[in-house]
Amino acid sequence: MLEIVAPQSKESPSDTEKTAITLRDYEEKLDSPSSFQFINTDDPFPESPDDHIEDQQLTVRAVLVGCILGGVISASNIYIGLKTGLAISSSLFGAILGFAILKPLSRSAPTFLGGGYFGPKENNICQSAATSAGSIGLIFVSGFPAAYQLGLLSAQPKDDIGRLFTFTICCAFFGLSFTQPLRKFYILKLKLVFPLGVAAAQTIQSLHVGKGAEAIAGRKTRALIYAFIGATLLRIISEYAPGLLWDWHIFYAMNRIGLTSAIAAESWGWIWEWTPAFVGVGMVTGANASYSILGGSFLAWAIIGPVIVAQGLAVGVVADPAIPGYMSYMSMNLADPIHHPSPRYWMLWPGTLILVCASLAEVGCNWKSFYLGMRSALGPLLQWFSQTTVEDDNVVDPVPEHERVPLWAWSSLLVISVIVTCIVMNVQFGQNVGVTLLAIIFAFLFSLMGCESEGRTSMNIVTSAGNASQLIFGGLASGQNYPIKRGQLLNLLTGMLTLGKYNESFKA
Repeated sequence: MLEIVAPQSKESPSDTEKTAITLRDYEEKLDSPSSFQFINTDDPFPESPDDHIEDQQLTVRAVLVGCILGGVISASNIYIGLKTGLAISSSLFGAILGFAILKPLSRSAPTFLGGGYFGPKENNICQSAATSAGSIGLIFVSGFPAAYQLGLLSAQPKDDIGRLFTFTICCAFFGLSFTQPLRKFYILKLKLVFPLGVAAAQTIQSLHVGKGAEAIAGRKTRALIYAFIGATLLRIISEYAPGLLWDWHIFYAMNRIGLTSAIAAESWGWIWEWTPAFVGVGMVTGANASYSILGGSFLAWAIIGPVIVAQGLAVGVVADPAIPGYMSYMSMNLADPIHHPSPRYWMLWPGTLILVCASLAEVGCNWKSFYLGMRSALGPLLQWFSQTTVEDDNVVDPVPEHERVPLWAWSSLLVISVIVTCIVMNVQFGQNVGVTLLAIIFAFLFSLMGCESEGRTSMNIVTSAGNASQLIFGGLASGQNYPIKRGQLLNLLTGMLTLGKYNESFKA
């Protein structure tokens, strides 16, 4: 039963006097949102006494459709991540399109082909699968591309397909075991909002509950389809008119009409590009983050870049000999980065330092969350081993006992995933077991910070976690006197292992 609080009068009721309403009452209030004040974000979905009971929430059809939708988002995230380092969540995408696919199927298909009642809880399973599958691709936007560019793995990624699969599996299953002990602390005790999760829950409720729910779902689905068709058509048509529908070289045009000094801005990459992926990221990215990205770009490519070139600290290459002053400063040619660095290579280091310092500051500011989260996570294990009762701080779990994940289930998954990870990293990559265990510990610590950040602001700090872990393991590799390439591979693998396990833990 979902608890909804009626508007408070002058004599506000206490918490014990809150009115619990049935789903029928909830439908009426859903059609008039101003008639109630708030919904407890840690309460389950409302259940109707007149409707089907979802005995089978975890179904093959929900997981299969969710994974397919997550695969689409994962491919998009890899593209966007390689371009910008950003990623988008697939929770709402999975919730809406999962409903659009499975709801008609549940009515028209026979039971053995995926038919049967489709409710909000199964819809949530679909979006959960889509979210998890969509986020795992983040490990392929940083560490692995760097490893191939440095020549640390095989010549082509297809030659390492087996190692890439097993590495992904190690990252995916380990995060699932983290979610259960952290749920009690972050959701039931601290009652963090998790804005993206709440948005997905409210979206699913609006798809299944209330008057005209299916009509609303149809409009949302059509909006996604129209956006997909529009972005696809724009990309295809722009191939035939790139200067009109894709890249606007404004400063190049100004140079052609006589303002020759404008070519300097073109040389530094100041063009307008109508990339649908970037437009979409801008629509879902918060204003503060967007201002930070714009400010960093302006600082790097309009101030620092021209200064270091003028001082002789970095050099560019001629982009077109026929156009005086037309240069390119985006090269990452590492033939002689010490004596002739490009501006892009030169600014890589202060940018990395900023990221690492921000990561360490984030870790330091959240030390209390680390401590409390570890205490909450290790409490059930200590209770199990000591056979003593641990104080639960009066935390009430609204989920029935038979629907909770038992201790033996997530703890056994934790042990198995640790063992498999150590074997895979040692056999396929030659990594020391101790270093792998240290990476797993850091993944757990960073997952506490990630849950705190995601739960309060929906900000994904996965890049910061990866940078901080690489700094630590870089120092470890230098202390072991590894050869350069061996140390580089160790640094990248442990950083990706920490990043992947941490990311899957709070996404799950």
